[in-house]
Amino acid sequence: MHRHRTLLVTAALAMATTACGGGSPAGEPGDAGGTGASTSASATTPTVEEATSSTTGATSTSASSTSAEGAGDGCTAAGLAAFADVMADLGIAYDYAPSASVADLTGRADIVVTGGLRAVDADGDQLLFTVEVDDLVAGTLPEPASTLSAAVDFVPSARGVDEVRDAMPSDADGVLFLVGDDEDPTRWFPLLEGMWLACDGTVTSLRAAPTWEVDSLDELVDAVRAAG
Repeated sequence: MHRHRTLLVTAALAMATTACGGGSPAGEPGDAGGTGASTSASATTPTVEEATSSTTGATSTSASSTSAEGAGDGCTAAGLAAFADVMADLGIAYDYAPSASVADLTGRADIVVTGGLRAVDADGDQLLFTVEVDDLVAGTLPEPASTLSAAVDFVPSARGVDEVRDAMPSDADGVLFLVGDDEDPTRWFPLLEGMWLACDGTVTSLRAAPTWEVDSLDELVDAVRAAG
C-alpha cells in the first residue's frame, strides 16, 4: 500500500535539527523522513519525491498557547492565507517533483479524505494534526475512522507549534492526500501538495502550490473520483 520515493530535504537553519524524528515514511517531503540523524543545514535527508522544484522554509518564533485546538475564530480567506504562509515555512527546504495533475497527485497518495484540521500538537520534530474525516474519497482505510492523525515534519526552533496552532482555522473544510506509515497504521503523512483547505470561497494548498489549479473543494473531489 505504501509508496517509497526519494526527496532531498535540507534544513533551512544553520543550527536547526532536520525534521526526520519518528521516521516518516519515504513518501513526501517534510512528512516523510525515512531514517536520519540530526544534521546542520548543509546536510540532506532522503524522503519522498524526486527533485525538480523547491519550497523554502523560514525562521520564526512561537506564540504562547495551551490548547491543542486551532483558532476557530471564523474561517476567512485572509486567515487561511496567513495559515498557508505559516505552513509553507516550517524551517525545512524541499526539492521535489510537483504533480502534473489531480490524477497524478491522487496516484501518489494511499488515501484521499475530506474533512478538516481540528487540532494540532507536536511530537518531537513532527506536527500532529487531528483530522476529522467526513468521507473517504480514494483508497482504503485499514478500518473505518472518524478521525486520523496526520504528521508533518518541522524544525521546532524555526516554527513553534503554538504559532501553527494559533494560525490554524479549525473550522475550515479540507481535502487531504495522505500516505501511510508501515510501522504505525494510525499515523498518516500528507503529501507536500496534499493539504487543501477552503474558506470564504477561497481554496488553498497549504504547503506548496501545484502547477494546476482548482476553483473549489468540490472540483478537487470530483477530479480525485474521476482519477480513481
